[in-house]
Formats: sequence, C-alpha cells, structure tokens
Amino acid sequence: MKRIKYLDYNLIRLLSTLSLENFFNSPPPTPEWTDECPESPDLTDAEWEWMKKEFYRQDVVILVDGRSIDFSLPSWIMLETNGVRIPYDEYLDIQRNSIQNERFYFTKAFYEAMMLQCKGTISKFSKNGKHVLFEKIDVWGFFEDGESFIGKEGHVWMDASAFQCFNAGDAVSFGAEPYQYLKTGNTKHILFGIRNPSSVKKIDGYELPSDEGLRLQEADEYICNELCMYKKQCYGVCCLANEGLVEPIRKTYLENCSIVI
Repeated sequence: MKRIKYLDYNLIRLLSTLSLENFFNSPPPTPEWTDECPESPDLTDAEWEWMKKEFYRQDVVILVDGRSIDFSLPSWIMLETNGVRIPYDEYLDIQRNSIQNERFYFTKAFYEAMMLQCKGTISKFSKNGKHVLFEKIDVWGFFEDGESFIGKEGHVWMDASAFQCFNAGDAVSFGAEPYQYLKTGNTKHILFGIRNPSSVKKIDGYELPSDEGLRLQEADEYICNELCMYKKQCYGVCCLANEGLVEPIRKTYLENCSIVI
C-alpha cells in the first residue's frame, strides 16, 4: 500500500475563508461559487497553480470531486509510459486533464489495496491474439486491516498471455496488479488499469451486488471511516452504532452525494 497523504480539495475550499497560515505555505485562492454549482465549482487555473506550488513533489494525492491528482515523485517515476518519458510538470498537467476519465475502483485499488481479486467473462480476443477484452470486470480489493471493497469497471483490455487456455464466453477469476499508465494519441491521458494476472482459473456463473448495493457499501464505508463516533473503538467486526442513528445519515448521504459506480 502506498504511504501517501490524501487531501480533499473541496475541504480546502471550505477552509479557504479561515486563517490557514498554520496549514499551508500560502493561502489557497477563494473558490468561485456560483448559483449553478454552489458546492463544487470546477478547478480554476488559479487554484491549479496554487496547488502545484503548495504540493510540488510531495507524497500527496489531492482528491477533486472524488478523483485523484498525484504529486508524488515515486508515482511519476513508476508511471508506465511505453518508453515515452514525460517531465514531472507535464505529468501533473495531464492528470488534471484526465480527471473525468479515471477508473474509480482501479484507482482505489492502486492507492489503498494490498491485494486485488478480479472476476469477469472474456468478451473477445484481439485479431492478433495478443490482448483480451472484458466488457465488465468485477473487483474485490483487500486492505491491510482485513476490510475490503467491491466494485466494477467496464471495457478492460489486458495482455492475453495468461488467458490462452480459455475462450470467449468463459468466466474467469484471477489476481491482478493495479497500475497507472500514460495513454497517448490525439491527447495524452493518465489512466489506471490492471496487469500481470495470476492464478487464472475458469469459474461458474457468479453474482455481484447490484449498483444500489454498491452505493450502500460506499455510503456505509464513508459513515464508518469519517462520521461514526465509535470509529476509534471499532475493530470492524460488528457495528457498535445504533441502526436508528445510522439510517437517516445513510439516507442523506445517498440523496446528496455522487457515488461513482
């Protein structure tokens, strides 16, 4: 697991009206609130320039509307580029432009999970047989404390070397390594994917929780980690909070927060 500090930029925006001399080298720009977007305006050029100056080459990931911008030097050095090296400053700028293309659960696994298990049905092999396509990949990420998360990603291409004994239509399970890579073309993007499949085996049909089930999981995870008064006493085995108190918080979170599926 990466030893990186996470900061939510929307929280920084909320704190920007306070005295922040003790928190940052320089105060962040005042956010441009609008009636159309009162809670989360787009990242402005002034905010981006401040962010780069404040966190340059630090082991910090800034979350912008749930998406990540990684300032860590090791992450830049380890970026998979297929031989197309890019300067650190360009790495940052590409990340800003890639926010909307980020795969949420692969990203979560890259930064937080110690192990990733995947299940999916092979859709097809490429014409040259070197790559395999999964229209949907179901992912199980496991943390160091024994907790886990479940999610799904769509339209995932992988190297086909480990899948040569299987056919289109086969359902398989396998371990995988999440990684960050540079995608080139008309424009450059920094994306997250999975590679190096291991322990690949054919499986029978399986069921993943519905989108609503995944939304509930995300809501409960946020409540447990961020809001619960018992989080310092909790060992994650059984919930210590009264369900009558949790349910209205869960309902409010689901109605007002954008959860990525």
